[in-house]
Amino acid sequence: TPGHSCLLFRELSAIYLGDIDLTRFGPWYGNAASDIDQFLESIERVRRIRVDWYIPAHGPVIPGSEIGGRFEAFAAVVHEREVRLLESLREPLTVEGVVKAHPVYLKQYLPEDVFDFMEEMMVRNHLRRLLRLGVVESLEEGRYRAR
Repeated sequence: TPGHSCLLFRELSAIYLGDIDLTRFGPWYGNAASDIDQFLESIERVRRIRVDWYIPAHGPVIPGSEIGGRFEAFAAVVHEREVRLLESLREPLTVEGVVKAHPVYLKQYLPEDVFDFMEEMMVRNHLRRLLRLGVVESLEEGRYRAR
């Protein structure tokens, strides 16, 4: 989101990663102002910074000696979600139809209305990106289809 920051502490050879938390869940971009491409760019920029300690906002501190491949795996989740989203769009669907396929959370969590809302926000951000890339087309009646 706009204003998200990572803080580099050179004297400690550490970087605070904020929401680049490197969890297996992957990036969370469920805010209406989130931009997936900017998030991916931020991950790449931070990946190139070498320090002894990586401090995510969510989860344990990661020693630099154990960081290998974590940024790439974290960013790859975005693309895995897009593959699932595109599979659901072989036939035209509304946003609500895509949400029911759970391309982000993979299954229904409770409370349903909370997780459906978060899934919808992330699906909308994916659709915005995929429309921009020309991989998805917008059809009549609020439906989308993979090209």
